[in-house]
Amino acid sequence: MSEPTQIESPVFGAYAPSALQQRIIAFARATPLHHGRLRNGVVRLLAHVRPGPIDWRVGGGAFRLRLDHNGTDRALLLKPQFEASEVAFLAATACDGVFVDIGANVGAYTILVSAATGGGCRVLAVEPLKILADQLRANVALSGFDKVTVLGHALSAKEGELALRLDAANLGASAVRGEGDYVVRARPLLDTVLDAGIDAIDALKIDIEGHEDHVLVPFFSTAPRALWPRRVVIEHLHRAGWQHDCIADMVARGYAVVGKTRTNLLLSCT
Repeated sequence: MSEPTQIESPVFGAYAPSALQQRIIAFARATPLHHGRLRNGVVRLLAHVRPGPIDWRVGGGAFRLRLDHNGTDRALLLKPQFEASEVAFLAATACDGVFVDIGANVGAYTILVSAATGGGCRVLAVEPLKILADQLRANVALSGFDKVTVLGHALSAKEGELALRLDAANLGASAVRGEGDYVVRARPLLDTVLDAGIDAIDALKIDIEGHEDHVLVPFFSTAPRALWPRRVVIEHLHRAGWQHDCIADMVARGYAVVGKTRTNLLLSCT
């Protein structure tokens, strides 16, 4: 399967960028301004031209991007390609199967994997922050995919509540760290999957800001092997802070690390 690429006409919708904003976006995408913190200056300039959301097509999906409070929105707008290798890796095995997106944010992976499979895969997208989950649902509707289920709870080792510390400048970086200011319901991954009627997982992505071990280690210790995902993309930036190295745990269970990007590891079940 070829890697998804930016479609030819990205502009659409009621919040289509103005001509000047389009020129700014094109310049940023073609220069180092699309990288990391440099994006913030571009975002301020776009807001100065016209505040508010921007409608933008990426990789066959449609997104209503709110640049002021989320890094994923900024990356979807300004990166020439959004995590194309990871999306292709997940989509290749999820064509007519199931993709589970843990920490789905505004739906970048949910929608891009759906688009890369021609809408053929079923997606279970888990996002506990209501503002992001609502935006995710809106993006799914804009993109026209009808096999996506959005769940608004968090995942953890057991049933209960989690307190998240919100990051107002980048809501996608909100995390379980110390005292939190946003309480959400938490459920184990196995219970979540079984309640959704899923009996096999073809691909799974997890990016939950350092809480990955609390989800994956209990899952693999209790889930039948038939439920183990065939492919996994996992953020590795917080690995040093995990209580249990869930990547090492997966490798011990027969997974192989087959790729690495700046933020993610790609694993395949052997």
